[in-house]
Amino acid sequence: MNKYGIEHFHIEELEKVDDITKLEDRETYWIEQKCSFKEGYNATMGGDGTPYIDRQMVAKLWSEGLTCKAIAVLTKHDAGSISKILKTENIATAKEIQENGIKSLKKPVCQIDPSTGDIVAVFNCLRDASKAMLE
Repeated sequence: MNKYGIEHFHIEELEKVDDITKLEDRETYWIEQKCSFKEGYNATMGGDGTPYIDRQMVAKLWSEGLTCKAIAVLTKHDAGSISKILKTENIATAKEIQENGIKSLKKPVCQIDPSTGDIVAVFNCLRDASKAMLE
């Protein structure tokens, strides 16, 4: 509401529930009906207020080589939550998470012979290429 302004939101009663024990079920039902978790402003699937993060999806995306930041963007959660899941589920260590993030920044660099246009060498990143040129 702070981002878009309170004037762009409205409150609407969707259903009256007389039995308080059914409130969580009905909340979950309406969040699903209105697609307000995936396409709206509900941070949870409803009921208990716990943010829902598909841990299997996080594990799958990690195994495909995505970084915490990339997974966070895809799942619409923060990178810290993704990192915590990876660690608590014993999917990755803090060191592995850090190394994966650094690795994602590296791009291969080719050394090309200017006279022939042939590739002389391939390096993992610009730093490795620079080191090789100085040796």
